[in-house]
Amino acid sequence: MKNKNGQDYEPDNLRVVIAALDRHLKEKQYPLSIVKDQEYQSSKHVLEGKAKLLRQDGRGKRPNKARNLTKEEKEVLRKENKFGSTTLEKELVNTMWWLLTQHFGLRGRQEHYNMKVDDLQLCKDDNGVEFVQFTEGQTKTRQGGLHTKLRDFQLRMFAFGGERDAQ
Repeated sequence: MKNKNGQDYEPDNLRVVIAALDRHLKEKQYPLSIVKDQEYQSSKHVLEGKAKLLRQDGRGKRPNKARNLTKEEKEVLRKENKFGSTTLEKELVNTMWWLLTQHFGLRGRQEHYNMKVDDLQLCKDDNGVEFVQFTEGQTKTRQGGLHTKLRDFQLRMFAFGGERDAQ
């Protein structure tokens, strides 16, 4: 299988293509599963081999996290008034989203939505410097229960002073 440009697909895409084909065949009442049934084991082994070869060639290595914005990119956002501490609702919402994402690692809309005021505490360190501490509630990664996976550190956002402190 090759993409439109004649290049190999990424290893993970092979699995997605086969799953989509299997779903299509199931919708057309095909009695077997090309993913699960024994009749298709040899084709599954061929695809697994292809995926291994692609990974050996360095394909499929994508970073697990987003890159940080550069100073220049942040400056563009500021100049376009995407952030700020004025009373403009959109500016305030953007700024709060940015701060919570950058300092507390909130990833998706649901984590922002589930956050409660009680999750935040205004504290001071031993030198009297103020910071906001975030005590994380239940998340997709940390769901609670008997084997709760806690962070190794408390999430804190320090103030440095100045107009751009929140940015």
